[in-house]
Amino acid sequence: MEEHQVSVTQACRVVSLHRSLWYYQSTRDDSDIQEAFTKLVDKLPHRGFDTYYDRQKAQGVPWGRTRMLRVYREITNFRGIPRSIRVDNGPEFTSKAFATWCKEHAIEIKFIQPGKPTQNAYIERFNRLFREDILDAYLFEDLRQVKRLR
Repeated sequence: MEEHQVSVTQACRVVSLHRSLWYYQSTRDDSDIQEAFTKLVDKLPHRGFDTYYDRQKAQGVPWGRTRMLRVYREITNFRGIPRSIRVDNGPEFTSKAFATWCKEHAIEIKFIQPGKPTQNAYIERFNRLFREDILDAYLFEDLRQVKRLR
């Protein structure tokens, strides 16, 4: 605002924000949530909010989803998001929802060349281990049973 020499009142009016919200300082201490999420992000960096949230709830933490999501977004904003994501050409990565999300977050999608799984060896290894350790270890009768393993 100082850069553009605009008053707080004018700036708040432009973005439809009540002026009192500009000056609001939260008294809530989220350091416990931040510490828990930071540990999870360091331990499981390729997982997302739902995994972290489920793990925290399984431990019986009293925090609500909305509060945890706000802290998670703060951490994401602080740490940043990836500039690119390397994926294979599977249907889960060619969907419009995924492409739209990447575009909204300025993330470049790098597709591997068809028939070249070594270009994405980390994920291919994960897929192999998941098949061997989970899918091959159990006999599933329907998709609902598979989803229960989550």
